[in-house]
Amino acid sequence: MKALPWVGTMYYAYMICPPDLVATMSAMITTFQYVIGKGTGSFLGGQLSGVPAFGGITGVFFWTGVVASAAAAALLGFYHLVGVRWERGVVSKKEALLEEAENKRRKKEEESAGGEKSLSAGGDHSDEMDDARVTKM
Repeated sequence: MKALPWVGTMYYAYMICPPDLVATMSAMITTFQYVIGKGTGSFLGGQLSGVPAFGGITGVFFWTGVVASAAAAALLGFYHLVGVRWERGVVSKKEALLEEAENKRRKKEEESAGGEKSLSAGGDHSDEMDDARVTKM
């Protein structure tokens, strides 16, 4: 049951973070979920289970469900009001950066392939080099 939310969280992180920060984002998500989230939840749940006003462990589970439902509704509303617009902007910027990087890579490959062809053919290619300089300008 834990795998589906984890896969969704990691996919969303990959979708919105820059390509060179994917591992950092994965480490941050793991830290927040397992260290901070589960550690704090376990500590608070253990402390509140001994408080008679909460009704023991049963009351803690009940109020945890109420608070989690309210938090989920608030986050869902916030996501649809603010997050969707922000997400589209981030994803479009990321796609533009990836496309720019791909274009630079292709350009470098074409330049290196062009240089290798003229050097590997052998002989005097000074006229070809002059023509290449003219066409580049």
